[in-house]
Amino acid sequence: MIGFVNAQQIEYATNPQPEDGARNVSVETVNLSWEFNENAIEWRLVFGSSQYFDDPQTIYTDWSEEMIAEYEVTNLYHNTSYFWRIDQRNATMTLEGQVWRFTTTLNAPTNLQVSKNHILNG
Repeated sequence: MIGFVNAQQIEYATNPQPEDGARNVSVETVNLSWEFNENAIEWRLVFGSSQYFDDPQTIYTDWSEEMIAEYEVTNLYHNTSYFWRIDQRNATMTLEGQVWRFTTTLNAPTNLQVSKNHILNG
């Protein structure tokens, strides 16, 4: 057939690191990583603290043809859930990725001292 294009289906990116649902992830530096689908030729990262990505601080990277399956995020907040996905595309389709999440460590105060110990009834 003349003009027929063999459409290459894209499947979701896989093997997210940190794993989906991970807890106690460091707030200093998080190296996100994943595996692309073999039919993808471009990608972008969507990252934020809302699973609907409607927060103004959500990161949308530019589409990239450099198939580097990692991205470093820094200066995260303690005890916060973060959501991310990898969108992929090729000449025939764009696939919005599955949403993965992780939660950062709790910032528990240390060296607390009680100056007055009083129990309130009621």
